[in-house]
Amino acid sequence: KNNPKIIKRALCVMLTLFVAFSIVTVWGNITLSIEKFNIETEKLDIVNGFKIAHISDYHNTHSNFLNEAVLSSLKEEKPDIIVLTGDLVDCRKTDIEKGLDFVSKIVDIAPVYFVTGNHECNISIDSQSAFDNMVLDLKALGVVVLRGESSVITLPNKEKINIFGIDDPYFHCEYASQVKTTIDSLCSSLDININEFSILLAHHPEQLDFYSKYGFDLVYSGHAHGGQGRL
Repeated sequence: KNNPKIIKRALCVMLTLFVAFSIVTVWGNITLSIEKFNIETEKLDIVNGFKIAHISDYHNTHSNFLNEAVLSSLKEEKPDIIVLTGDLVDCRKTDIEKGLDFVSKIVDIAPVYFVTGNHECNISIDSQSAFDNMVLDLKALGVVVLRGESSVITLPNKEKINIFGIDDPYFHCEYASQVKTTIDSLCSSLDININEFSILLAHHPEQLDFYSKYGFDLVYSGHAHGGQGRL
């Protein structure tokens, strides 16, 4: 027979875990945490380093607190460039102007490089003109939009950093079963010089196996909203 006390305790534990998980999830979405990584490479000889700020999945947030925290942090850190790896806007509560307003402020801090995410893809499906206009507006702000393209940063010592960017795969396929093949195709179309330091901007982090086999030295992705797990 079922023991009422054990059932009651189990339900209390489950409820406690659910509440704790909810608090952590909400807190993670309304606060700013900064992670710093030092990358070393024999391909570059930068005396004072090169600082890259990475922002992803902004989802045209209306949180003024979070916006100010991000802008304040960027101003304090003084990055050499800022990379945005997709989902600048949200297809479910789309406010493109809010996303563009955020970008208009960060371009004054450092050069900005952008690749699309799955939410930009969904917006293009709903309204191709809205997506096209967003891309044009980003470019008008001075953002380097990379859609299967690359850009070169020439350092003071004449060394080069190549930045590549690919679209979210769903711009080119319909089903999850086609994502791996699509990303493999997108990466293979890039003209990579393995003797120069190369960075890839790509929204999906779970496809690292494909990215790494093409010789990229560093990959920036988003999509997982701060966590990536596999069981």
